[in-house]
Amino acid sequence: MHSQMLGNRASQKVVPDSAGEVADILKKANEKGETVIPVGGGTKQGFGGVSGDADLLLSLEKLDGIVEYSPGDMTITVQAGTKIQKIMDTVHAQDQMMPLDPSFPADATIGGVIAANDSGPKRMSYGSARDHVIGLHVAHPNGEILRSGGKVVKNVAGYDMNKLFIGSMGTLGVMTEVTLKLRPLPKYQSMCAMTFPEEVEPYAKPFITELLSTHLEPTTLEYMNPNLTEQLLNKKGSSLVMTFEDVHKAVEYQERWVREHVPEGTELTVFHQEDVDGFWAKFAELSFAGDETAVHVKMGSKNLQVLERLENCKRLQRGRDMQVFAHGGAGHGITRAYVKGDEAAVQSFVRDVRKVCEESGGYLVVTHAPFSFRQNVGVWGAKPSYFSLLEGIKKQMDPNAILNPNRFVGGI
Repeated sequence: MHSQMLGNRASQKVVPDSAGEVADILKKANEKGETVIPVGGGTKQGFGGVSGDADLLLSLEKLDGIVEYSPGDMTITVQAGTKIQKIMDTVHAQDQMMPLDPSFPADATIGGVIAANDSGPKRMSYGSARDHVIGLHVAHPNGEILRSGGKVVKNVAGYDMNKLFIGSMGTLGVMTEVTLKLRPLPKYQSMCAMTFPEEVEPYAKPFITELLSTHLEPTTLEYMNPNLTEQLLNKKGSSLVMTFEDVHKAVEYQERWVREHVPEGTELTVFHQEDVDGFWAKFAELSFAGDETAVHVKMGSKNLQVLERLENCKRLQRGRDMQVFAHGGAGHGITRAYVKGDEAAVQSFVRDVRKVCEESGGYLVVTHAPFSFRQNVGVWGAKPSYFSLLEGIKKQMDPNAILNPNRFVGGI
């Protein structure tokens, strides 16, 4: 996918066969002052970037495959262009799992997911990329390949350089190889979907607060607005989706607690095993999320503030010619909204929601939008107080600023 509408394009595409070739291409581009946009599956083309076309589109499509898999050590090393689904299928065959759950796993590559720090609802229990990456190989503009971390879970030598590259949007180097730690595949799973008609929506927060105060351990606690509830569950009202993963008896116990504490007026639907996988697979491939004209935003806040964020979206949507599909994790504080409608209405909506987020100490990042929208509204919002540190790191790692220009915070 290299859409004209989304930007982040280049006048020439290069497809290296190896990490060494990636490093050579970067070195030559650096010497010539040519700008480079690395790309994996293309699922993040609409994320970041407000400059015109670059000189080179560096595709990692040939850096695809498992380098080393050690089920006994529960680690796997893969090339950066390997699709998420391929990694999942490989480790599932050994009753193991990679706990990252980004969007579009069939198309997204591990390098792109880590560079964008993408994660899904299971972030609540398993964390994000920074919690699973234990080793990286990164090609730099000077032609060198930096190796950080290792292939063992306990690696305490030196600084943890891995975290420097996670979420850096490919502005510091090009990942060529990734080592991840894995987890055992849960023995059993169930999902409780609780639907709240509008008149009983106020019961949602007390229920979530009570659940979080217990010893229950949900892997997801995702609250969805009515539009998303109707699309995924075919039900009216907002909904709360709770997933439990453990041995059968432990899951059964937690499911029973939910049944006994369902607020009056709500509807509970329970899914088990393959049906749970089916729901989350559908969630990861939301049809509107593949719409180039749609605008996706990510909001960060304290955990229970996600309910306020969803209410903010509902309130600020009124009177505007647009639709909002939104969900937020009450266990991790990330809210995502997918917006479709009149361009001017969507632009003013995003600006207003960002203002509310920033006034309460949170943030709003545009994670997908047409190029023109990103130029008008901006991707990252206000520069953080530590921006000078980010700028200093960029100048040290990529002094000629050839990598993904204007792709990151503050035009880095």
